[in-house]
Amino acid sequence: MIDESSEITGHTGGVTGRFALRYGLCLAEFLAAPELPAGRFTCEASRDDWGVVRELLMPGGESTPDLAVDPSSLPAALAPLVGPRWAVLGDTLVLVAPVAGPRGVRLLYRSTGTAGGVLDAKIIGGSMRAVLPNKSTVTLSADGHGTITWTSSDGSQVLSAPLRRGEAR
Repeated sequence: MIDESSEITGHTGGVTGRFALRYGLCLAEFLAAPELPAGRFTCEASRDDWGVVRELLMPGGESTPDLAVDPSSLPAALAPLVGPRWAVLGDTLVLVAPVAGPRGVRLLYRSTGTAGGVLDAKIIGGSMRAVLPNKSTVTLSADGHGTITWTSSDGSQVLSAPLRRGEAR
């Protein structure tokens, strides 16, 4: 579950990954309801963060790259990162996974904030690094149970967050 002490604030609070995790399924239920109840619309807080992430960033009907990466194709330090992982990076919800490609392992990167896709990645020591379309970089490392670090294109901003395990479909 996302850190409950994390605040959703400001005029753009409703477009953040934090908002999506906390209220996304409730909002979808509200919009999909055939009839609205009299009075307030109430819904339970989601306790299935992975379900929200999957729905937003790996929706059904879209093709998903091959997440069945052979752990032996990665350095031993990165093998624990095989499979989908997600994080709230700043206010952005991100999904990452090493994926099998014809020329080796690549990185699936999807987010609520910027364009992503399947990106070429470099394995550097015990980390995997890819350059996003906006020229910022993301680095995955197995520190702790996995960490993602985003660095702005000019290097002036750096955000890190722990990765959480998702489930392959």
